Amino acid sequence: MALSFSAKVNLVKNPQGPLRAYATVVINSLIEINGFRVVEGSKGLFVASPQTKGAKQTEDGKDQYFDDVRFSDADEKGISETKSKIAAAVLEAYGAAVGSAGRGDTAAARTADPAPTGKRPGMARTSNW
Repeated sequence: MALSFSAKVNLVKNPQGPLRAYATVVINSLIEINGFRVVEGSKGLFVASPQTKGAKQTEDGKDQYFDDVRFSDADEKGISETKSKIAAAVLEAYGAAVGSAGRGDTAAARTADPAPTGKRPGMARTSNW
């Protein structure tokens, strides 16, 4: 069975930092994975995977984060293709949401506060993704 990916995007209202949106990835219209983030990096937009803050800090005193979505090491090519498809689905949904928001179509482009209740703010760092 081939996997199909789509995404739902919630734009951040008045972004103060690099975080532009939160996203939920939908796989085969059956599984939803929450917590993806669209981030504006120095080289443009990228998709960051969901992460959980660790209990301990690094030796230099920085917070430590761990990816919530992990892939087995079985098929490196398949993993790379899957990550690319996820990123493409999220960025496509983000582009549509930004375009809809510019037209005032609030039904198509939902917005979120920079740090909505129950969600942590996005991190402006490249993940292992």
